[in-house]
Amino acid sequence: MQYIRSSINDESKELSFLLGSSLLSSSPPSFIKTNLYVPNTSRLEHKPWSFDVALTPNKQTNGTPLPRRFFCLYRQPNSEHPDIYLHEIWKSQIKLEHADIPVKYSSTGEQQLNGTLWVTNASYSKYVSVKYTFNHWLNTYEHEAQYRCHPNDFRNIDQFEFTINLPADVDQIDFVLRYCVNGQEYWDNNEGKNYTLQTESAYTPSTPISLPHDCDFNEMRFY
Repeated sequence: MQYIRSSINDESKELSFLLGSSLLSSSPPSFIKTNLYVPNTSRLEHKPWSFDVALTPNKQTNGTPLPRRFFCLYRQPNSEHPDIYLHEIWKSQIKLEHADIPVKYSSTGEQQLNGTLWVTNASYSKYVSVKYTFNHWLNTYEHEAQYRCHPNDFRNIDQFEFTINLPADVDQIDFVLRYCVNGQEYWDNNEGKNYTLQTESAYTPSTPISLPHDCDFNEMRFY
């Protein structure tokens, strides 16, 4: 048995620790007067995660598929200066405001494309729709947009909104906007590039890399 003498403050109190072979004993610790039992922690397994933590359950364990993250391959039009954006509306008669596919859990795996747009109030009777495809325009669909509001100011424009359900196996959607009024038809197709959203798995580089036919991969060097 070995004692270690230490002093605390000015009262010079003795603090003794019980060390030695008694630490390996399997019997319960005993405290004698000022002797403080120090357990042997060399054989203990430290688990910093053993405290209570509210963990988020894995959605996939309950049979619910994880949602996919879609990326917009276009700049949101409403990020422009308000004056520039208003000019775009009047120039094309119809203009997308904002559209995206939020990451949302669903029991069926389906997600939704939500968007808003503005059109000129050329007439009370008007038809606004979204034309879209999931396979690069091999098959097309059309969805009618719903009237939302008309701001009472000098702009004289109407706001519409739309929601399109995406099947669980879709990884890309292309869409354009259509506006029919007074016997005329107007389109917003992102200046000919269409509006495209796709997952990371659907992404393909726009510029393929071609190598010479006599290229030896063993001799290639990257810097």
